[in-house]
Amino acid sequence: GDERFQSGGQVIVNRGFLEIATWTKVDEFEFPEDIQKGAYVPIRSIKLVESETEPPPFMTEAELIATMEKHGIGTDASIPTHIANICDREYCKVDSDTRCMRPTQLGLLLGHGYYKIDPQLVLPELRAYMESNMTAIAKGKANKDEVVKRVLDIFLEKFDYFVHKFFKMDAMFDHLYNNPVNMHGGKPFAKCGVCHRMMKLYQKKMGPPPKLHCEACKQQYVLPKGELKKTENTCPLSKFQVLKFATDNRQERSLKKTFPISPFEYNWGPSKVFDPERPKLGKREKKRSKKKSSGDANIDAAAAAAAAVEEAESYVYRNADGDVLDVEEINPDRLRKEMSCNRCWHAECELSAHNNAVKPCPKCNANGENRFYFVLDPMSGPQKWRICCNNPRCYNMVQISTHAPTFELDKQGAKCEKCSAKIIQIEFHKDAVPEMLVKDKKNPVNVHWSGCVFCSEMFTKYDMIDEIHFAQGGGFMGGKFVGGSRQAARAPYGQQQEQQQQEQQQ
Repeated sequence: GDERFQSGGQVIVNRGFLEIATWTKVDEFEFPEDIQKGAYVPIRSIKLVESETEPPPFMTEAELIATMEKHGIGTDASIPTHIANICDREYCKVDSDTRCMRPTQLGLLLGHGYYKIDPQLVLPELRAYMESNMTAIAKGKANKDEVVKRVLDIFLEKFDYFVHKFFKMDAMFDHLYNNPVNMHGGKPFAKCGVCHRMMKLYQKKMGPPPKLHCEACKQQYVLPKGELKKTENTCPLSKFQVLKFATDNRQERSLKKTFPISPFEYNWGPSKVFDPERPKLGKREKKRSKKKSSGDANIDAAAAAAAAVEEAESYVYRNADGDVLDVEEINPDRLRKEMSCNRCWHAECELSAHNNAVKPCPKCNANGENRFYFVLDPMSGPQKWRICCNNPRCYNMVQISTHAPTFELDKQGAKCEKCSAKIIQIEFHKDAVPEMLVKDKKNPVNVHWSGCVFCSEMFTKYDMIDEIHFAQGGGFMGGKFVGGSRQAARAPYGQQQEQQQQEQQQ
């Protein structure tokens, strides 16, 4: 055929420096003398070897120095310093055998991150521009002050742009170091509302915020730092399993602020605003692949693009069942993040603020807007029932320390005449009934009581209430009074407010 085969060999005639550099190995292959030009060579075997294209090797130190000199970066004195700096900062490592510069994960992340935000921060042209200007200053061809001002102006604009786009770099760091896909371990914790499989929880005490990761959906859900427990409840909007969250109150470590959380709503609050990154709810249907011609494929692609534009322009919120819901009723504050169950106003959910809001928080609603409320945590009992402000930045709360199997708002919506808080219906356990409610000491039974936990003297009299209320005149903090007068400390919550108003008027 027309195929031409070549073969060759090498033999060391004079070892030269190899006599001293004994560690250097050179492969020798002496070509057979009996093979002459035009001779026929018998073929013993034929085999086909499969291999893959390999990427080019990493640059060596010498090649990196040559490339820097080619682009006019650095001098003979500064180039070795640059290489030493990137090695000391662990952006790359030098292979001791091949002297290749191998980039680390940190180096690759920084390089890709800078390139994604501003390519000129990575490419050599900007640094070469600076070096050429410094050379011009040294030769007397450019004014130092003008060059410094021009370069500072360039980097000031780049710094402002980089700060506004830094979220891209932050997302890349989070994806590398905090992505559950790159982590090991994790325990099955809660069910996903999309695929109905168990999601794994990745949590460290001193690490980043905990995350739930669904391996089937390839989706992760960031949760707040604190104690997380599973519940048997399911969110009626997304069908995700509800979690019980608890964290220490920063104003008083002996108290805990608790509320339920749905992982999906905490990351993607119900909203009419179109967000392409928001996962779609509902059951996934397997689509059968069909062979189509190129013309059909183009038509389908155009139809899909038009549908995407239409969806973005007229986007409505649909729950997991596909029903369109009024977002203004569910999410009146138009939250996009950090929407827990005590901030959701879905009327059909027994855990929402619609069914557990007691009264507006006096601290957060001083101007009368009534945006944040004291919301009962229906999962906090039966030993300690908590009513916490649903403002994540507020630590006002009330904790009722008593054994009560039932602790719920009045179903008729009755309110207190003094403070307008909703009436609470409580069933005290027979071993924890307050003395003023005991009917028969010999035969104790559970006792039902209804009233206002803020104004009733029973809770303060029997030391069952722990309260944090920071306002003018002082208040309780972990059962201890802070600020104000001693008379206010002994008074129930409603009377404290009346005394504070009287003090303000005086």
